[in-house]
Amino acid sequence: MIVNVGGFGHTGNTALLDFLIDTGHFAPLARDFGESSIMRGKWCLNGMFKSLKQGQCDVPVSCYTDAFLGVIRDEHEPFGPPDINDFKRNARVLHLLGDGYRTLVKRLADDFEQALTSRSGEAAFISQTVAPFYRELEALVKSKTPTGEPGYMLTRNDPAGYAIALLDKIEFDFHLSIIRNPVDVAYEWCQFYHKTVDEPTIRKFANQFCKKIDRFTREFEALKPRSRERVALIAFEDIVSSAPVRASLCERLAIPVPSQAVRFDASKSVKNVGVGQGMNEDLKSFVTKVCGKKYDEFSRRYESLLVSP
Repeated sequence: MIVNVGGFGHTGNTALLDFLIDTGHFAPLARDFGESSIMRGKWCLNGMFKSLKQGQCDVPVSCYTDAFLGVIRDEHEPFGPPDINDFKRNARVLHLLGDGYRTLVKRLADDFEQALTSRSGEAAFISQTVAPFYRELEALVKSKTPTGEPGYMLTRNDPAGYAIALLDKIEFDFHLSIIRNPVDVAYEWCQFYHKTVDEPTIRKFANQFCKKIDRFTREFEALKPRSRERVALIAFEDIVSSAPVRASLCERLAIPVPSQAVRFDASKSVKNVGVGQGMNEDLKSFVTKVCGKKYDEFSRRYESLLVSP
């Protein structure tokens, strides 16, 4: 089975991942449980689906192979390559999975090229190529664990804000999106990207935050019912402070609650609740008015998705 984790950026993925890893029931797709881009990357599955829909590929198929493997070449430049982070993320996958992953990627790229030539379409590609690719990828991931016993492959990327529509095409058993008070998110986002919290950075944050919420809403509503059932929301404040919520999450995933904390430290993580309260009052008021309103509407709309005790 496959669990995908993707938040909205600085919403608390690390705390959630640490808790899940402590259960001992997860095998990572990428080195150090890092993020990958094989699902949403411009030259990865998302790009393949778009090319098949339009009936042609605007770049050599070899570019896709390179992106899946995290190999950057000068030859990519004329084609407007993806963000360098797509390559870096997928290099983590290759680093962990090695030649077995190379073999899977080659077969995927060959099938993609054949699908383009035959114009067999997206649906056939999904059923005949993508589904087997993920099944074999899951088996490969589990084979790399010390005992081969973990029940879930754990992937980490961001369909929460960007590409949740891909859940109609890729059979994840669960997609977990962690949400968080936007005042705290704003503070950490501004510090991380700009090393300062001022009006220009706060306004930039607010614009992006609201767009991510809107996109999630739009794409979630377009999902098939079966895909919607696989999505769960978890409040950061709950995962770090509520043992019953953590137990409820484990129950939903059909795994036991961790017997001991190794990576996840609730007493440490809970200190990140309210970090934005020390912001300038005017800036905090702006975030509360703009992002808080959007967040509250979102939380009410999807209350049924929220993991609760």
